[in-house]
Amino acid sequence: MMKTKTKPISSDSETTDGIKKIIQSDCAETPLLEMTQNSLANSDWKDVFLNHRAMLHETKNTVVRVGDDERTIANQENSGTCWIHATVASYREMFLNNSSKIDPEHLRFSVGYILYYHLLESAAAFLQKIYKYKDKPHTDPINMCILSNILSEGGSGNTGYRLVKRYGIVPYNSMPSTEQTYNPASLVEHLIKILKIGATRIRAGEDYKKITNQCLQIIKKFLCVSLGTPPKKISYAFPMKTDGKFFVVPEISPLGFYRKYLKPFDSVNLYILINTRHPEHKWVATKDFESTTDTTLEDTAEFVVSPSDFETTLRNSIQKKYAIFIGIDVEADINTDQGWGETNLYDPDIILSDDEKEFMGLDRKKLLANDMLSSNHAVLIVGYGTEDNKPTGIITHWLIENSWGDDSGDEGYLRVSREWLLENAYGACIQKRFLPRGVYQSPTKENMIIIECYEGRGKLL
Repeated sequence: MMKTKTKPISSDSETTDGIKKIIQSDCAETPLLEMTQNSLANSDWKDVFLNHRAMLHETKNTVVRVGDDERTIANQENSGTCWIHATVASYREMFLNNSSKIDPEHLRFSVGYILYYHLLESAAAFLQKIYKYKDKPHTDPINMCILSNILSEGGSGNTGYRLVKRYGIVPYNSMPSTEQTYNPASLVEHLIKILKIGATRIRAGEDYKKITNQCLQIIKKFLCVSLGTPPKKISYAFPMKTDGKFFVVPEISPLGFYRKYLKPFDSVNLYILINTRHPEHKWVATKDFESTTDTTLEDTAEFVVSPSDFETTLRNSIQKKYAIFIGIDVEADINTDQGWGETNLYDPDIILSDDEKEFMGLDRKKLLANDMLSSNHAVLIVGYGTEDNKPTGIITHWLIENSWGDDSGDEGYLRVSREWLLENAYGACIQKRFLPRGVYQSPTKENMIIIECYEGRGKLL
């Protein structure tokens, strides 16, 4: 009986030789490669691979917009505070909704005030987690997750709204931005050093309450000298559209200001998700969520909706003049010079062979499942346009207020196509009343999926 020969499995040395061969070989010379090489020598990478046909869109009118007056476009500069800028801008629109005579160009809320309490609460939450898992080794997945995410100025989901509901909000001039608000990297780095010292002492068995109190007192000092001292009381005169007149707010606490002027119009904010792989579950939560104060499940979990319900919810909100905080992938097919986002706006694969293009065409769901795509920027949706220029028509694009200053995009704004948003938006803060009728479900064990802190969003996207 003849024996069939089996092909031997490639050895490590053969694989290494193959890699060396590829590294040492010359690029295949083609006219297209040569032309692209010449272009890239003196041009920006994205400019060369820009799909100009995708840029030849007709000018789209924004049919429904939250406000028609000029706004001051914020600039977050070198900070990861886009989520705070989007949060305070949404409260600005909420305030203007119910005080339409105020001049919107001079209405700004403080970013530094929210950042102060975010960093302080995050520091306290970190020490709580260290104490909770102090008996587990450093190599435990939960501890590795905790120690790799000690502190950051970044935030997500409903973080900003929760902080406003706990500590209130103040006008910009009551706690103006400092250099550290715009460039907080050195401050955060020093606060992490303090927290590492506290964590080491807690894991060594020192008194948890005493160590926590000492850490937080030290951190508060550095926050005050870096960001400013949060005011206990504020009084402010907001300029009105009529020359020489002001909307006067008598002395009040920041939380009192929120409760009097904003809370009546700020119903339950859900963070809704799209593009999930678990449509049978309506809620998503991270296991062992820690907070320094009591929070409800609706505040901390995320509600899952279909793309069509997501779009309807956004439309309902904009029609009622409520701007929407939304998390997007800002690196995906956006030309910030022109302020336009479109699917397939860039085509770097044009220089590849057919086999190479097939290799690059990995299914989007697989990319999501492996954390290869994610939300990396927070912005504010303030309007939309339709095919027939009627509010109820088929949506063509969304108008977005960014936080990169008025010299980016279209005077600080971006327009993204309907298809782009459905593909590159991952979630939005929305008032529950704007969901389509019959969509909302209260959280239960049956409709909830729980993920570990170290699993990443890939498990649910």
